Amino acid sequence: MVIDVLRAFTVAPWVHHQGASRLWLTETLDEAVQLKQRLGGAAMAMKDGDSAPGFELANSPDQISRLDLRGRQVVQRTTNGTVGVLAVAHVPTVLAASLVNASATAQAIKALQPKTVDLVISGEGGSADEDLAAAEAIEALVDGPVALDPFRNRVSQSAAAQRLLDKHASGHSGVGAEDVQMALDADRFDWVMQARFEDLGTRLEFIAGIHCRRTPQEREMPANSGQGASHSSPVRSSINSAVTAIATTPEKIAGMFRRRYPTVAITGMSGVGKTQLADRLTKRATPDVALEIGSTVMERRTRRSARLQGFRFLVVPGENAATRLTALDEVFHDAPVDGVVHVVANGYATARGVSGSHKVPNVSREEQLGAELEDWTITAHRIAAMAVRRDAPIWLVIAVNKTDLFADEIDKAVEYYSPGSGSPFGNRIDELRGLVGGAKLWVDVLPVSTQDASVSGSPSSAMIDTLVERLGHLSGHS
Repeated sequence: MVIDVLRAFTVAPWVHHQGASRLWLTETLDEAVQLKQRLGGAAMAMKDGDSAPGFELANSPDQISRLDLRGRQVVQRTTNGTVGVLAVAHVPTVLAASLVNASATAQAIKALQPKTVDLVISGEGGSADEDLAAAEAIEALVDGPVALDPFRNRVSQSAAAQRLLDKHASGHSGVGAEDVQMALDADRFDWVMQARFEDLGTRLEFIAGIHCRRTPQEREMPANSGQGASHSSPVRSSINSAVTAIATTPEKIAGMFRRRYPTVAITGMSGVGKTQLADRLTKRATPDVALEIGSTVMERRTRRSARLQGFRFLVVPGENAATRLTALDEVFHDAPVDGVVHVVANGYATARGVSGSHKVPNVSREEQLGAELEDWTITAHRIAAMAVRRDAPIWLVIAVNKTDLFADEIDKAVEYYSPGSGSPFGNRIDELRGLVGGAKLWVDVLPVSTQDASVSGSPSSAMIDTLVERLGHLSGHS
């Protein structure tokens, strides 16, 4: 269960209350805008803070409560709450909660009777008192009705509440005058919010609670009153230990997530098909419209399996993007990845016009191979710097894409990109392994095709399946 009182999961039920047909959650601002565009003209995007291009809504319950969202799909991205939900995507059941649906959430936990309940305190790196207060309120409600005023008081006195009040007083457009008060409206809604992880993205479903809304008499009952409140149930004990563990060591959630969902950088020069490969790896539909060659932002994709394992892919912009070096620094230094899929195209990359021009330059295959080699040199330097800082080995897969264009020469192309081949590219791989130590860098070379076509008598999907299987072995997935 992911808790964000100020303000993601106070806002979320208000979005549903105001008539939105669906609410989607994303991890990054770029993903929010991209998903909104895929959903179509009636969709709207929401973020924390002041307004920004591509975002029509502020993450403010006060402002949302004044809007008519009927027929709209809303994409929500917040600093803590939505990111927290996506960080535990591997868990079979993920609920989102705040004080406004505390009793409904407690009733859902009682109905589910899980052996353990892990609570993700999303704010302040796992120590936000407003979120801890909501967690402890839900913990108490699992055992029976309790007075929620002590928990509401903690929220109102929290540092996050004061920051919101200060921001509103300073005229910040993304904060409503009643945001804090609306977060204190305990049990305003009787909906359970459950995350649904679908091919298109992560959707928050609102499930009507059964006998969840507390009566006025129950609201006034003293703390810990009610039948069985003096006894600690297995569910309550599980919640209590989870709250303590996550509040004191929030990195445990990230560690568990990383083992099941290692982060993989997808690198390569523009036009080799990085985004299309990421779409195939994550079973995501590629738009029917022609893709613009050379993304200028780092794109993110997640592959999930029924075995609660998968990968988080970071697609690094190609060499034509001004943001490329920043993205490379992020994936190899700031937040080092677990592995790399470097995409090449054997000289068949789709050329891109200069400075946004639609005129495609006439580039020979030899020039393409030379550009690939230069691009690889930049990436290899980043991999080397990351590898020497690590004790454990890292892995690299060279994905030879567009094999449908040279089906009769696949073996020759794979050899060209392989270490020990004596080719210009193979020599660069050998240099990298020599620099970091062969035992610290595992290298594989695999042919792929992102097109729905038969390659050498086999469907291209078989190549993708082979790549996925190999990534699983390299990541330690059984």
